[in-house]
Parts: sequence; structure tokens; C-alpha cells
Amino acid sequence: MKKLTILMVACSALLAGSVYAQQAQENITLRIKNGAVMTSNGGEFVTAQSGQGLVRGEKLSVSNATYAQAVYDRGTEDTRDDCIIEFKAAGVYEVPGDCKPAGAWQANAGGVNMWIVAGVAVGLGLELGNGNNTPVSSGAL
Repeated sequence: MKKLTILMVACSALLAGSVYAQQAQENITLRIKNGAVMTSNGGEFVTAQSGQGLVRGEKLSVSNATYAQAVYDRGTEDTRDDCIIEFKAAGVYEVPGDCKPAGAWQANAGGVNMWIVAGVAVGLGLELGNGNNTPVSSGAL
């Protein structure tokens, strides 16, 4: 049981580090592919330009036939790790503080989350699979 406790504490520390790394400040940039977008930080809406910075909680007013994106720069030179939220339908949207594309579980920096989950699975399998487990109860049925 002591090994299981140590394994769980180690995994918790790894997961906490992973969550902290994902919460790092990201730069959010508006990319307008076509159409018109307006932004507001609580006041009147003003016309937005492609490439301008956005902040969490800012409102975006997207018109008909507009295709715009909020691009979350992960802070690396590699643009393939940037996260993108698309705005294709007319409406007013709030810029979220973090990027969670629909239907995807994103691993951070080189698949760290995948390795943590795999490590936990292997560790639990080894701990639970050894033959030294004693029964919790020896009572009769």
C-alpha cells in the first residue's frame, strides 16, 4: 500500500506541473479571414483589424458571412502548437481565457499529458498486479 501512496503522490506532482505549464500567459490575436468584426471591452463596439491583440473577456461582434479566428500563441516560434477558436456564425462572443477547441484533448508540450496518463496506468498495473495483496476481510459469506 505504501508503494501505491508514493505512486499517487508522484503522479499528482506531475499533473500539477502540467496544469501550471498550461496556465502560462498566452497572447491572443484576432485573425479576420473575411467579413467584419467589432470589439468591445465594456464600452461601445469599434471596428477591429486583423492582427490586433485580444484580451480575456473582450466581446467580439461577428457579422454575417464573416470568418474570424482567435489565435492563442503558446509562446513558441512553432506556429503549429498555436490553438485557434473559429467564429463563423453571426453573433456576439466573449473571448475565453484559454483555448479549448471543440472535440479535442490537446496534449501540451510534446505530449506530456499522454506520458503522465501512460505512467499512471503502468504504475497502477504493476502495483495492483503483484501477488502480495492481502484481502481486506477474511469473513465468511
